[in-house]
Amino acid sequence: MTVGRMKLQTNCPCCAQKAMPLWRKLTLSRHTSHPCQSCGVPLGVEQDGTLWFFFGWIPFFLSGLFSLPVKFLLGAVGIGLIMFPHACLIPLVNKSEKSGRTPSGWLVPWLMVVLVGVFSTDWINLLPTAGAKIVAAVVSVLLTVFVVREFWRVTPEPDDKQKLGFVVGSVFVFGVHYFALSILPISLLAVLAGDQMNFEAEITGKNHSSRLTRCSNKIDIVKVGEMQKHEICIPEDRWKQLKSGDRVTLIALNTAYGSLVTAVELGRINLPEAQSGRP
Repeated sequence: MTVGRMKLQTNCPCCAQKAMPLWRKLTLSRHTSHPCQSCGVPLGVEQDGTLWFFFGWIPFFLSGLFSLPVKFLLGAVGIGLIMFPHACLIPLVNKSEKSGRTPSGWLVPWLMVVLVGVFSTDWINLLPTAGAKIVAAVVSVLLTVFVVREFWRVTPEPDDKQKLGFVVGSVFVFGVHYFALSILPISLLAVLAGDQMNFEAEITGKNHSSRLTRCSNKIDIVKVGEMQKHEICIPEDRWKQLKSGDRVTLIALNTAYGSLVTAVELGRINLPEAQSGRP
């Protein structure tokens, strides 16, 4: 298979047959290997394409300077820069003599699901309780240990730079798990079993972002009678109507672990304090 005149580098150097799908090749590093699906020879790469990975993030940051059509174009360019070297520039090599361990098959799909979850949380208006945050943090620590241990397992004799990378990577892995776990499970529970309620809140600030990966219109709110500040995403027309200091009514699906805000109304509205679907 070719891209233009450039050949996809997924063929085995030993049997010349297709060795593995591109997604599997993306999981390889200089210290790991995976057997060829045709002949079974352990294969790996001699380059990680790390520099291209950082180049790929530049268009994502630049997307904040442009309108929507250009945003998606820059996003596609970023993804292309990240995947291009593994697809067309970095060949597979025989690692029979110096192969590392093969990473578990669950690792990359799991991290992809978590990252998608993190991006989706930017548009989910959940106000979690302090207890829910603590539980999410504890579970995130446990999952971080499993993920980092897996990376450590496939890295033979890491040097000082790699050890530092593990420390920084551990913080990143914990962060993405925490943001996903503190929002998504509680939001699903609220949709399935939450009671509709309304809360009064005060707007303490307005934020606007034109980044591709962020909700554009956010407000900072504090529920009346509480001190904790929350950030929620609202439609642009509603965002333009509100200003700092306004009192709003939050219509939400409430659970013991947090409230999922479904609408924001200016001022106080005549709704019962709680509208429960239970008798």
